[in-house]
Amino acid sequence: MSKIKILHLEDDPDDSELVLTELKSGEFEVEYTRVDNEKQFRNQLENNKFDIVLADYNLPTFNGISALRICAEKYPETPFIIVSGTLGEEIAVEMLKYGAADYLLKQNLKRLVAAVEHALAEARLKLEKLKTEKELKESEEKFRTIIENSADAIFVADTNGNYVFTNKKVTELLGFSQEEMVLKKITDLAPPEQADKFMSLFNQLLSLGKVTGELDLLRNDGSFLPVDLNAVVLPGRLIYGSCRDISEKKLAEKALIESEKKYRSIFENIQDVYYQIDNNGNISIISPSINKLSGYTSQELIGNPSTLFYYYPEERNALLENLARTGEVWDYEVRMRTKDEQIKYTSLNAHIMFDAEGKPIGIEGSLRDINERKHFELELEKSKEKAEESDKLKTAFLHNISHEIRTPMNAIIGFSALLGEPDNNPETQASFIQSIQDGSNQLLSIITDIVDISSIEANILKKKISPVDINVVLNSLYNQFRIKAIENTNSLSVKYDHKAENIILHTDSTKLVQILSNLINNALKFTKEGKVEFGYTNKVSLIEFYVSDTGIGIHTDEHLRVFDNFYQVENDLSRQYGGTGLGLAISKAYVELLGGNIWLESEPGKGSTFYFSIPNISSQEESSGNKDISDSKDPKFKYPVSILVAEDDDQNFNLIMHQLADPNIKIARAMNGKEAFDLCKSKKDFNIVLMDIKMPVMDGYMATELIKKTHPNLPVIAQTAFVTEKEKAMACGCDDFISKPFKKEVLLSIIRKHLKVKN
Repeated sequence: MSKIKILHLEDDPDDSELVLTELKSGEFEVEYTRVDNEKQFRNQLENNKFDIVLADYNLPTFNGISALRICAEKYPETPFIIVSGTLGEEIAVEMLKYGAADYLLKQNLKRLVAAVEHALAEARLKLEKLKTEKELKESEEKFRTIIENSADAIFVADTNGNYVFTNKKVTELLGFSQEEMVLKKITDLAPPEQADKFMSLFNQLLSLGKVTGELDLLRNDGSFLPVDLNAVVLPGRLIYGSCRDISEKKLAEKALIESEKKYRSIFENIQDVYYQIDNNGNISIISPSINKLSGYTSQELIGNPSTLFYYYPEERNALLENLARTGEVWDYEVRMRTKDEQIKYTSLNAHIMFDAEGKPIGIEGSLRDINERKHFELELEKSKEKAEESDKLKTAFLHNISHEIRTPMNAIIGFSALLGEPDNNPETQASFIQSIQDGSNQLLSIITDIVDISSIEANILKKKISPVDINVVLNSLYNQFRIKAIENTNSLSVKYDHKAENIILHTDSTKLVQILSNLINNALKFTKEGKVEFGYTNKVSLIEFYVSDTGIGIHTDEHLRVFDNFYQVENDLSRQYGGTGLGLAISKAYVELLGGNIWLESEPGKGSTFYFSIPNISSQEESSGNKDISDSKDPKFKYPVSILVAEDDDQNFNLIMHQLADPNIKIARAMNGKEAFDLCKSKKDFNIVLMDIKMPVMDGYMATELIKKTHPNLPVIAQTAFVTEKEKAMACGCDDFISKPFKKEVLLSIIRKHLKVKN
């Protein structure tokens, strides 16, 4: 049931009731309002929206014709029906002329419902027509406004290419008036060199019904205008087209090409590495300079995870945490792995990239190689620390040396004064003289140490080689220190090699004696009521001396430092044992001057054993060349040994091959440090590695560090012509050091030493 709102102009309530009853008999839900005068009629129309108006023709002060005129003027969309008692034909015609939808007599209200329905339907059609006409008019006005004010040049032409219409923009861009344009053909605007292109596009338009493309139009002043063309064939065979001025676009494209060319040049030649990483952690863009930094090409890296570079995961995690927290990082130092497994220091800049909606889409940044600078800084820091430590040691040494000099000087001066007293008996004088001699010897030893260390630091040490009978030297030292051992309640013993009565060593006898004296003196000083033993082992190619004690021992952390100048394990003013802290430094310098090595084995509370080796030049010269170090009767190794030789020089490798010629020795070769590392990773059966230091691709230092991470117990022996690099080699993890050129016997000795082969 539809709901309608009705205004009824009727002065007779009974007639009103009849009309309302008839309306309710139809399919209506009626909202009914009755008025009986003009004032009420106008008031209701002004304040309410009615679907239909019913009106009696004759009222005491108002009539239907006046009411109709009011509605027709102010509310033309509202249908109006006359319902009257008497109505002549002429009046009815006049009412219809003024816009009444229908008229009915009160005596015949049966047609009222149909009349209302018809009037409402007619009103709806009228409203829709008015709306359509209004919209069409608005649309035409809007279209014309758009066309005339369009930023694009718009034209209409016939299929012969004659212009029918052009908008104001055509005149603005080309300089031709609209009157001039309608006299032209499409091809009249073609630059001479583009005439064929124009005809091709025109034919394509006619055959396909539409066309797009870029072309130049000829202006009135003879210049050319680049435009983007869109054209279609409309019903009625009219061509509608638009041209957009793309002058700025062309200039921008040219500038963009120049910019991209410049950017590409910068991108390809920049020293720093530019990169982008997507949200999956894969490299999406990276500049060619990465090749110099890492050894990888851009093509090898794009699409691969960025974790390929990071050597220390904890550094990468810290970087990502900082980046997530702040959105960017600057000059962030990370260590990165190169293609040949080297580790380089880099400085990294990075920031998070976002899309137009503010969502993160990856990371962008740059890398700078600071490896050389960083190593310089680290070396500088080490030098600084070493200098500071040296200053501390020298300061402690000065305090200590003052004490060490004043102590014997006090005895010398004091007992010298007592010698002049007249009541001294011979025995007392003899003891005074002995004390003076002891103090003088002690003072002389201190002065000798200072002179020796000064000569060592000035690099003016010289050696005097002569034959030395080792047994005679050791026997003399035993007699020299025996009394001191007894005073310290120690037992002192010496071990000789009883295989031969005379072991002759060609070396500097003075320095050999001083080395042994320093070590024996230290052993006695740091051992109370214990045992001190010294001796040697004849290893044919070298003599290995040792001094062993059961004294206080030395912590592992101090094993290398005890050989530093001025360093003492107990380095404060309340020390119990005295000394200058120079004895071991001098001994080390002398051992190395004589071509040997010095080392120790010690544990706190269990004593110490100092070893040093001196090349046995005499034995090497007299050797027949067919005796093995461990057993002169059997020169061969007794069980299989697998040796990896990292050596890039063919001659040096061939020499080592000949020196190690033995049925039980299996040799593998690596041409560089990376090959050595890869072989150790893939093979588990190497017993020892001979590592050259200076090699291509990866040097011996880096290779040793990597090997020791995966095979910490595999002995690595540095074999190099860089004789000054021993400390660096040992710091990188090498177990021993042999300098080129080396003798076969020396090489075999070191190999047997680290293979723990029994002699």
